[in-house]
Amino acid sequence: MVNSYRELKRTGIIRLGYPSDTYLHLLFKRGELLNNYLVTPEERESLQPSQWTEWIESAGDAYSKIMPLSSFGLFVSKLLITSDGKKIENFSKPNQLSEYIATLNKKPEPSLVQLNWEHAMGGVLFSGSQKDSYSLFLSQETILDEAGINKIFSQWNEPSCTVTTFVPDVSVDAWQEYYLRKSFADIYNRMLVRFEAMTGRALVDSLVRLIAIYVSNNNLEISISARKLVDLEVFSSPEDAAQSYRQILTEMFSHVSAVLGSRLFALTLREIMTSSPDQERQVIRTFELFLEGYVYEK
Repeated sequence: MVNSYRELKRTGIIRLGYPSDTYLHLLFKRGELLNNYLVTPEERESLQPSQWTEWIESAGDAYSKIMPLSSFGLFVSKLLITSDGKKIENFSKPNQLSEYIATLNKKPEPSLVQLNWEHAMGGVLFSGSQKDSYSLFLSQETILDEAGINKIFSQWNEPSCTVTTFVPDVSVDAWQEYYLRKSFADIYNRMLVRFEAMTGRALVDSLVRLIAIYVSNNNLEISISARKLVDLEVFSSPEDAAQSYRQILTEMFSHVSAVLGSRLFALTLREIMTSSPDQERQVIRTFELFLEGYVYEK
């Protein structure tokens, strides 16, 4: 299975199940083994490349499950695997579950839920914006991986559902990657708005073309336009994410600074940083999302 994923450059998860609710998750992005996690009822552990092969060889028989996913579906899965549950509830009626999901979807802060029925499971990432939620659903016959919340969550024909709600934890690598993703998108979008207001549409279109070419040459699953950035990439670590985002922003900043001048550019970036949410400013500083010489507001 591993060789097949590598040779066919597949994205998804190979999950091996062992006795006592022990699972080994192998996460692949375009044929590359991105992460692997050994999960038991007591703990979860990220294994080194040699460790997971040794585990498989010594652990005995396992049940295997192959889950083909998109890159962003893989990222949501990583959040589900590595997050700690803060709230567990049981729902016995579909309308109760629908109401709970609708409530989370309206909240301004991000959250994540895992849903477990007897014969199916799912996950929903709520970004704090009703337009940007993302859902996964897995049963014996069905795998759904899509933006938004599929109606199957309210129509699944098993009455009992256990819902675990996670809150963001910036000490967890996957949540650090989440906030790096948000920071990158916010800085890109807000810088473009200010750049267009000061220079006009033609220079914005030229800048976007340059950045889009750079992103494509680096084989990143990020769609760049003058009106919207769609980031569907997933990384092996927050450090890896920060490196890619830093390179894109450096490319952007060098062109913007050349047009606006260093002083006006610095003032613009300072304004963006000052008004950014606390979590985003924290990861920007922690992972040095800007090269040395760019402003970091406290």
